[in-house]
Amino acid sequence: MADDSRRKLLDWAKRFQIIGGTARGLVYLHQDSRLRVIHRDLKTSNILLDKDMNAKISDFGLARTFAGDQTEARTKRVMGTYGYISPEYAVRGSFSMKSDVFAFGVIVLEIVSGKKNREFCVPHQSLNLLGHAWELWNEERPLELVDESVRNSVIEVEALRCIHIGLLCVQGRPEDRPNMSSVVRMLEDDKPLPKPRLPAFYSHQEESMGRDDGVSANERFQIIGGTARGLVYLHHDSRLRVIHRDLKASNILLDKDMNAKISDFGLARTFAGDQSEATTKRVMGTYGYISPEYAVHGSFSTKSDVFAFGVIVLEIVSGKKNREFCVPHQRLYLLGHAWELWNEERPLELVDESVRDSVIEVEALRCIQIGLLCVQGRPEDRPNMSSVVRMLEDDKPLPEPRLPAFTRTMKNLWEEMMKFQQMRLPFHR
Repeated sequence: MADDSRRKLLDWAKRFQIIGGTARGLVYLHQDSRLRVIHRDLKTSNILLDKDMNAKISDFGLARTFAGDQTEARTKRVMGTYGYISPEYAVRGSFSMKSDVFAFGVIVLEIVSGKKNREFCVPHQSLNLLGHAWELWNEERPLELVDESVRNSVIEVEALRCIHIGLLCVQGRPEDRPNMSSVVRMLEDDKPLPKPRLPAFYSHQEESMGRDDGVSANERFQIIGGTARGLVYLHHDSRLRVIHRDLKASNILLDKDMNAKISDFGLARTFAGDQSEATTKRVMGTYGYISPEYAVHGSFSTKSDVFAFGVIVLEIVSGKKNREFCVPHQRLYLLGHAWELWNEERPLELVDESVRDSVIEVEALRCIQIGLLCVQGRPEDRPNMSSVVRMLEDDKPLPEPRLPAFTRTMKNLWEEMMKFQQMRLPFHR
């Protein structure tokens, strides 16, 4: 099911058969086997098909069994596959049958659409596949979700029912999701279904500094400089060294003169004396701005803020958000896109089209280079904020940047965290 070329060979009847077979397999695991089995890593690549297209659930390496009346458990070691993990498991480490139901819902929407949740991309939108399905449902256009390769042969009533069931299974609250026995009955009869509620991980809101509409090239350069000087104060000039730990575009406020003010110190930590680094087992922050050493090891320092500043610089230059950046048929973050343009000697193509005609090229080039220096993978390679301010204010040659962290999609961040057995990374939107 994860193979694009083979997926095109699956007509609607086979897809509907696979959905039903997977549902019945989960009923067996959750209710009919001697011990209740929670798979914990259900995904399309773990659904194997025999010659008759019967679905077989495979790969039980992360599975856990419940005995007696046990219905839920918790772990400090969250493992699985990004895009299929339920919110309660990702955030609190809590897993149950409803975690598998969530993953099943994702699979249903992937089979119907022929697209993967974790790689789904619509330019100029910040939606994953679940959010896209939800918006089409609410706009009464759900059949537009159906894979184009089967759209002419699909049985509409079955497709609509599968989409409806998929959305019921990916609801944010586990108690709102049906159990798998109910899902099988829903697939087999035509009784009315309950109305689905908001899916997990659905966000379609814009953040204040994340939108640069109407901000001139000169004002953007001013904002970058003001943010840099604010970080110099926090890191060097205040009585205690302050590590912000959640620096992002929406935490940069602008006054009427477009002077930048860093805000929201709810996750900030202070260092006294010679302390330059600390480690935590509870990593918190915002996807797209978290440095690799913090995401993977829980280690934070002034260089963690430098990384986030570099992301902000590239966002301000481009007018796009790192975590929502989308180029169809590519799996690049904004950082990876900037890096490729830099190496192809086309960096000015990163500049927001709305200011491209008025931008001072030497300033834009310098900002892009500084941004790339700040998002380098190794913290020791990044400049400190005092050096950044000097780089912005003079025209001395800058060092060549090295490979940025997380140049590709969020899947890479998740896999790297799993590899290093990171405990928990809460979802902050």
